[in-house]
Amino acid sequence: MPLDPRLLERMTTGAVITEDRFCDLCRYNLRGLQAGGRCPECGHPIAFSPAGVAATVDNLTRAPLFYLKTVALGSILLVVGSIGSILLDSLARALTMPALAVPAVLSALLWWAGVVLVTTERPLSRNTVRDVLLDRPHLRWLNRTIQPIWLIAVAGPILSTTPLGAIGALISAIALAFALLATVPLAIYLSALAEWASHTWLSARFRVAAWGLALAGPIALILPVLVVGFGPPTGLLALIAVVALIVAAICQILFLICIATLCSTSLWAIGNARSAARIQRRAAKRRQQHEEEMAARTVEAIELSGDVGPPQTGPAPSGMPVLNPPPGVRPYPVDPGPQPGDP
Repeated sequence: MPLDPRLLERMTTGAVITEDRFCDLCRYNLRGLQAGGRCPECGHPIAFSPAGVAATVDNLTRAPLFYLKTVALGSILLVVGSIGSILLDSLARALTMPALAVPAVLSALLWWAGVVLVTTERPLSRNTVRDVLLDRPHLRWLNRTIQPIWLIAVAGPILSTTPLGAIGALISAIALAFALLATVPLAIYLSALAEWASHTWLSARFRVAAWGLALAGPIALILPVLVVGFGPPTGLLALIAVVALIVAAICQILFLICIATLCSTSLWAIGNARSAARIQRRAAKRRQQHEEEMAARTVEAIELSGDVGPPQTGPAPSGMPVLNPPPGVRPYPVDPGPQPGDP
């Protein structure tokens, strides 16, 4: 006997999603659907939210999977682009090989792409506390707009071979100084992002690295440029140039370490989200199997009960024989009570 489809219909125990929440796979808005079901666009399971916790809570590690992947990919591009551009640009200047500046420019382009991804607008829910830095579109667009200056900064060896000559090298040096200053708003944004991930120490180190690069970097770059017109720095100026160069190098390394730590945090959160999704899928599968088993038992119980129904009251149905007692015979020994003439 086929089972009633209504008995096999899967019961969804998740609550209705009453806020903007996006599918982890295709970013379809799941508002109005029930947790535990599937995305109508791509069929991806809709994760259950823990009791008392919204789908997007006020922490980076519990953000939607697509956002975590975006931040992780952007962090990787930042690390690869920065290391590649710094090493290749240094080699191109030290060895006087303008050809090495071409991959340096490509690395700077990767850096810019990483900035665009990392500054993606974060998903918000009614439980998310608004942040004056992360949720400010002006800061995001400022970083996306000024970071391409790195393309000019690492193109110095190429510009020096053009008719501009020394002027092209000077333009590249000035662009590099501004590029180091441009790391300040980016580090401020990444500091707020680390704060959202509850990494207070990482947020503080982002700020230290940013201000160190902003102060020491231009000094370390401007003093060598002044050598062209005023000769080599001596005494105090030489000491300042060396200290500024060391501080800028340390801050640059610290900045890269902080970006790598942020990337590691994002990758850990991605793995954690995938593990939670697998657990929820297994729980949903077991729940569905249990419901199908209970539905089958219900159908089997109905079949075994046959035609036996609940006890009936009222007049007997037509056609059923009725047994009446003989006249004067009481079917039950009922006491008639006191009779006339009894003592």
